[in-house]
Amino acid sequence: MSAARSTWRLLFGAGIAILFLLPILPAYADDLTISATVHSPAPTQAALITSHYDGQRVPTKDAIIRGTCSLDTAFVELRRNSVFAGTTLCTAGVFEIPLTFLLGPNQLQVIALSSTGNAGPPSPIITVFYDPPAPEKPPLAPPAPLAPLIRGSGEPCRAQLAVLAAPPYQEGSVQHRLGWTLSMPSGCAPYRITADWGDGIVTIDKLEQKTYTLTHTYQTPGYYAILFRITDAAGQQSVIQVIAVIRAGASPQASLPTTPSPDWVVPTIVAATLTSVVLVAGGWRWIFRFTKWVLYRLFG
Repeated sequence: MSAARSTWRLLFGAGIAILFLLPILPAYADDLTISATVHSPAPTQAALITSHYDGQRVPTKDAIIRGTCSLDTAFVELRRNSVFAGTTLCTAGVFEIPLTFLLGPNQLQVIALSSTGNAGPPSPIITVFYDPPAPEKPPLAPPAPLAPLIRGSGEPCRAQLAVLAAPPYQEGSVQHRLGWTLSMPSGCAPYRITADWGDGIVTIDKLEQKTYTLTHTYQTPGYYAILFRITDAAGQQSVIQVIAVIRAGASPQASLPTTPSPDWVVPTIVAATLTSVVLVAGGWRWIFRFTKWVLYRLFG
């Protein structure tokens, strides 16, 4: 068998297989959702922090980090000590992100992001020190409340509360449940989480574990700044903000049909495959002999 003839039979067999498979495609056409993401270019200019300066010392732990961002910036992400600490929208060239300072140095940096998450140049790092003022002792101070105990040790919990949240930015659609995972690597359990979802709904959860996932479903498209406020058993508080972008259409994730296939789908695929193999391996001569044998058995 020459190479040219083998190639011709291979192509012919593939064509027959496609003809067998054509009836299957319409059955799945209505169930398949295809989505695509057009990546926007990264911002060309860095966002800058203007509310605080390098070396600044602050007496209060709760702050609003403000700054400027370029017009091609969609979101601004804040990092404290190289760890995500909050994100927000860039609106009219400015941004605001709530932050809870940690005791001691806080190295702050902001990163400009496009609407699809492409990062632009980072800002210079500034270090802000949180130095709480020493409490004044009243003449007759009441007994101080006991700090929560670390289980099994009998020692009071004095760990500084720290909070992580992921993902910083999430996109979904109406009636599509989104979830964020909060982690408290340090602090005193149990924890109280107040979530302001940005749509007028506020939820409160109490938990013992250090990692927890909160979910929410939005009813209206739009951009939502979600603020999580965490309070531990020692009364320490920390805030962290994330962003949700809700679209009006279907979920951005493509979905495949989950309904059972019709009974004829599998036999059709098998028949198409066998036909291709037969055409490639034996050609029409074998098909002729096989057909002749079948006719002889049926009609004598």
